[in-house]
Amino acid sequence: LGRIGSNQADRGVRYTHAAFLLRNHPAGKWTVVHALNNCGAGNSDLFDEGLANFYLDDVYEFETEIAIPSSELQEKLAATLLGDGRRILHEATYSSIANPWATKFQNSNGWVLETLAKAAQADQIRTREQAQRWLKSVGYQPARIHIGAGERAGARLFTPNIRFGDHPDSAWQTQTYEVNTGDSVFRLLPRI
Repeated sequence: LGRIGSNQADRGVRYTHAAFLLRNHPAGKWTVVHALNNCGAGNSDLFDEGLANFYLDDVYEFETEIAIPSSELQEKLAATLLGDGRRILHEATYSSIANPWATKFQNSNGWVLETLAKAAQADQIRTREQAQRWLKSVGYQPARIHIGAGERAGARLFTPNIRFGDHPDSAWQTQTYEVNTGDSVFRLLPRI
């Protein structure tokens, strides 16, 4: 399930946040399972919440993207999300622009992608590095966004949930950063 949490159209991003929606979850008939940044702080946690809450989180626009995985992947995802697997790949140190190929920080969409990898290859994936290798192997392509020098400096000084320390030097030199977005999650799903 995807939503437009903030207006990132100037960066070429439509869906800024992706989550899993489970029917008949112990927390309720329709429950959203996702990683959320704690009110602009530098950390995140995993939440199981009602579907209405997914849209009451001050979203920019009420538009949704929905993808329904194969029955086999649905079963694997449910087992992962209802078991210990959901926390294995969660990194609480949050950055909304976390590097998709590093493990220092994670954004909400990174957790979704790595959890998808864990569900698809449960016996083989135990670490974030393994999940990221699997994502590369199936052709996952993160979004590439532009962040200019002035914006980068302001974000570093005043925004605790935007961190640049896991990106390579080439990112700040070219002002182009690879990032996991809701859009990139939805582009991957048909491949797997």
